[in-house]
Amino acid sequence: MGKRDVIVRFVIASAVWLTAAAVIGKEIGGRPGEVVVAVAVLLLMAVAWATFMPNARLFGKVVGVGTTPLPMVAITFDDGPSPEWTPGVLDALRDAGARATFFALGRQVRAHPDIARRIVEEGHELASHGDDHSLLVFAGPRAIVHQFRAAETALGEAVGGRASKLFRAPHGFRNPFVSAIAGQQGYRMVGWHGAVFDTARPGVDAIVARCRSVLRPGAILLLHDGDGSGRGGDRRQTVEAVPHILASARERGLEPVTVSQLAEELRPEKRTVLKAAGFALVVAALVLLVSQRYSLQVIADVFTEADPVFVLAALLANLGSVAAKSLIWKAAIDAVPADANGGRLDVPVRDVVPPIFIGFLLNTVLIARLGEVARVSVLRRKLVARGQAVPVSTLVGTLVTEQILSGIMLVGVLVGVVAFTPVPQQAVRLLAVLSGVVLFIGLVAAGIEIAIRIQRRRMVPTADYVERWWHLLGISFTSTMRALREGQAIFGRPRLLAWGLVMAAVSWVMQLAGIYWALKAYGIDEGLGAAGVVFLASNLVQLFPITPGNLGVFQGATAGGLSVLYPVSSDLALTFSIGLQLIEAALGVGIGFVFLSLEGLSVAELRRQVEDEADEAT
Repeated sequence: MGKRDVIVRFVIASAVWLTAAAVIGKEIGGRPGEVVVAVAVLLLMAVAWATFMPNARLFGKVVGVGTTPLPMVAITFDDGPSPEWTPGVLDALRDAGARATFFALGRQVRAHPDIARRIVEEGHELASHGDDHSLLVFAGPRAIVHQFRAAETALGEAVGGRASKLFRAPHGFRNPFVSAIAGQQGYRMVGWHGAVFDTARPGVDAIVARCRSVLRPGAILLLHDGDGSGRGGDRRQTVEAVPHILASARERGLEPVTVSQLAEELRPEKRTVLKAAGFALVVAALVLLVSQRYSLQVIADVFTEADPVFVLAALLANLGSVAAKSLIWKAAIDAVPADANGGRLDVPVRDVVPPIFIGFLLNTVLIARLGEVARVSVLRRKLVARGQAVPVSTLVGTLVTEQILSGIMLVGVLVGVVAFTPVPQQAVRLLAVLSGVVLFIGLVAAGIEIAIRIQRRRMVPTADYVERWWHLLGISFTSTMRALREGQAIFGRPRLLAWGLVMAAVSWVMQLAGIYWALKAYGIDEGLGAAGVVFLASNLVQLFPITPGNLGVFQGATAGGLSVLYPVSSDLALTFSIGLQLIEAALGVGIGFVFLSLEGLSVAELRRQVEDEADEAT
């Protein structure tokens, strides 16, 4: 079972758990029922943290995050030994006089026992990474015991009793049985620091820089000298990075040692407990605050009161909205000249759709609006793999163009809603605010464009096109205009421009339809005007992302608008707003995770890749 399958199963299991808790809580009723729902949510959060965080101690002790008074670090390598890559790593360690720990797979040791023997003969530590890199989240005790014993037999046959009793779970994913069985088998669990993600092959310099960012006394670095999938992944960049990582450690006065040596001196960080206590207090305070205005039963109602027919209709409408959005971006890309002879870029829809969903995913789960940058990064990765070296600035330009077309039609759709449906006067004022924001951005952008043109005429150098462009509305003004010049070709192609505008209108209308059907799903029958109010409020707050997915802010805007402007109770309005966000996020997050997995990346890997590219550009 791969990472994608594990995550999908966990999400499904979580949905079943929350639904069951909601039904039980509703049956119990009153404050006790609310407590059941709240406890179920908190338990799910705790289990998710303990399952997917490699240093979490909820399921048992872990050699992981800690401090030491001695200048020591542990550099570790997973998924080997590999005849292609492990010898190069060992050569670098030998030349530097450094020690490391290799968390080996049983199947790899059986295939290459000579490399395993070399590891221990040269003074390094050989430890267990399981037998075949099976993920253990849904494994039962028998399967987990097999992973320990099969790997231990392979290591024992190769190096005798010289293997260490350390275990690192593949990907760091665990369930409660793993730590318990590890203790029964005499093993200690091991985690790691930071996020290097050398398997994504971000480049030698990026790997070295990421390691430097976490190099400090007590750090445990995670690298890879093999491919856990068994498909023979390329680890050349890791091998080339090792000498530089070792040099960086020595420059900081740090001595690379084995995990067992480091563990003897490692002390848990006291502030970890304080952070956990602080987080618990904040959660408790928020629950108490919310419960003063809303019944916690609204969480149960999200699952128990929704009409499945209208929920399905809303999901399909949102899927249609995303499909139309991908066609807007494709229209902007199709207009870009591919060469000086007038040829155009030939980017199929199948290459545009995955970056769209991955972008939605990152905008949902992260605070900063990295989704737009990620879209460019993923699409460019696909094009480079096909031998099309399209400048990043050009792709950024097409993205800016797509957003401009969407912005124009957003105002148009909102004006149409206000003109042809009964909407409260307060909503009209909100529309005026939104239009003013869009107009202000347009005027400032136009002013900067004029200033840049004047600078060019005076031969004054201009700034680079990327200036950490997600810091303000996801795009900085200077970079917007620089990027727009690279992707504005659609404005010279009337047919493509018209098609882009039509698809932008379709995208917004489908989103509006999804909101209307979501209202119907929760029994709110206030007409298209209410859907327009929610549509307006949700798009207004999305201009200023504050929390991951704007969670909380989205509810405040949409539920507040409904309960103030219409005869809808606060509890029902909040139930609807939570349900609406789940409906809108379901496709972006679910399908986004699938596409991200197919790209061979994780959320953290893509975030790091995006930030590295932006840093290099600045």
